[in-house]
Amino acid sequence: MNWIDYFSPLEQAFDAGRCLGHLRAIWENDRLFSFDAFARTAKTCAARMEAAGLAGVERLPLAADGRTAYGDWVIPRAWDVVDAALSTLDGQVLASYRQTPCSLVMYSAPTPPGGIEAPLVRVDDPEKADLAALSGCLLLTGRPAGELVSLAVRAGARGILTDFFPLYPGVRESLEEMRGISRWDNDFIVPVNETGLFAFSLPPETGVALRGMLEKGPVRLRAEVNARFYDGCCETVSGCIPGSEPELPELFAYGHLYEPGADDNASGCAVLLELAAAINRLIAGGVLPRPRRTIRFAMGWECAGSMGYLHLHPERQGRMLCAIVADMVGTEAVDRTHLCLWHNTLSGYSFADLLLPAVDRDYRIWKGEDHPSEEKPFTFGSDNILGDPIWGMPTVAMITEPAFSYHSSLDTPERIDSAILKRDGLILGAFLLYLANAGEEAPPVLLREMERTPVPPAAKAPLLRSLNRLPARPDPALETAAAQAEFPIPSMPAEIGRAGGRDVPRRLVKGCLTFGPQPALRRFWQPAWNDRLNLPLFWADGRRSLWEIAVLSAAEQRKESPEAYAVQFALLREYFDFLAEHGYLEWRPANSEKEVSAGV
Repeated sequence: MNWIDYFSPLEQAFDAGRCLGHLRAIWENDRLFSFDAFARTAKTCAARMEAAGLAGVERLPLAADGRTAYGDWVIPRAWDVVDAALSTLDGQVLASYRQTPCSLVMYSAPTPPGGIEAPLVRVDDPEKADLAALSGCLLLTGRPAGELVSLAVRAGARGILTDFFPLYPGVRESLEEMRGISRWDNDFIVPVNETGLFAFSLPPETGVALRGMLEKGPVRLRAEVNARFYDGCCETVSGCIPGSEPELPELFAYGHLYEPGADDNASGCAVLLELAAAINRLIAGGVLPRPRRTIRFAMGWECAGSMGYLHLHPERQGRMLCAIVADMVGTEAVDRTHLCLWHNTLSGYSFADLLLPAVDRDYRIWKGEDHPSEEKPFTFGSDNILGDPIWGMPTVAMITEPAFSYHSSLDTPERIDSAILKRDGLILGAFLLYLANAGEEAPPVLLREMERTPVPPAAKAPLLRSLNRLPARPDPALETAAAQAEFPIPSMPAEIGRAGGRDVPRRLVKGCLTFGPQPALRRFWQPAWNDRLNLPLFWADGRRSLWEIAVLSAAEQRKESPEAYAVQFALLREYFDFLAEHGYLEWRPANSEKEVSAGV
């Protein structure tokens, strides 16, 4: 069957109303931003997977202690909240956890019972602040709360109040539009808050009002935070539709839980739950045969949850054909956004990068209606980090971003469009079902897609090799074509050869880096969510020289010139030596064959 053939049965089986029900059930817990609520979410999702008929439903506990690492990812120490409030001394409520849970910044430390009273001080520029004037105070800022932590600790401040809101051209263009809305912040003091600091996220007009009060004279506020930290756990929930040929590699579909948004990302997890149920209904009714390959659905903490799943299931490493991520797939026009199809890194480019845009295109034709969508190159932004070639599972993603309600208390079920949930569910489902049954017929079909789709030069060889994973017997012609499509590596300059350009790095930690287990290293480098520092590692397969990696990763950033290659080499020489010093990779000298391939 072609992917187009799956649209009609999926449309009949996918229940948009039931999908919206899944979304609301997830959101009602996750909006509370508290680990006890997250535990209820996991239990809910596991029960709904079982009701959908998934096999092998598992709730995999991952340590939430701020110390345990899964690869280089650490889940922050568990944090539960009972209540929190910020008010003026005459009782005017400025922020309330009960009314708006995300008005309390995640991982805020508790106050003493009964709360505190403290003077308010405005801090516009932390570098110009008078430390003595901040002792015992609440700091009001227009910056993210995390940017004032160091200052607050040095000054002995009590807490931080922020009305920071990022703006996005054409989507969220003024703070005036965000009246009454609090930004949600889950990156305050992680992975462990031992500072005693708390923070509140204020609507823009509240910040303006407080600044106006300060212009008239001293201001004192009351703050109370009833919360606790403890060594807990956070579960990654999974289940599968078993394939008829279990020896074949599986398909993996992931959505992240445990964030307070209906769109971000109760929507992605709800779509996966309803899609799994729809496929099982079609199989049970004889409309579709059981897929050849197992389709595995999983949901958990963003990035750390998917990394933890792979590290704790080593038997599945290298057993995944590919993956797809569903993240923010329930809203569009009301949030001034549109569907984005995120590609793999060029080092892991694959058949999936051809297929997902083709499915999206043909859905519009089949449905007879248009919807805006855009293909985007790989960036570190979600669980698409599963596409790191070290896992052998190229990963594409469906994400509507940026959105007007992104990371704010405005991200509620009322903004969700059930028709968009269903549309994205059908696109995702056709993608999975086609690959779950793909065989010898698939490479020629996808090669035709390659002819009509621009493919970056450095991605052509990985893509062609990936096609040989679909048939039972690899096609030697594809391997020949891949060899001929290798990105040309220019001759290594003599000075780079003397600087170790022939050396070959071998990664010792699986997955992209964050320095989660060694946060002190972030004083020197910041690899978390950093394309510039992680993409080169994706080319470091233990066979390529540092010079080759410099050329390929510069080309991936669209910097193709001798000067750009030299600059990239200098960066990587310094960064990779740092990683080797701290146990993230090791060096080995290249052999003569590699020297020849590098043009020496």
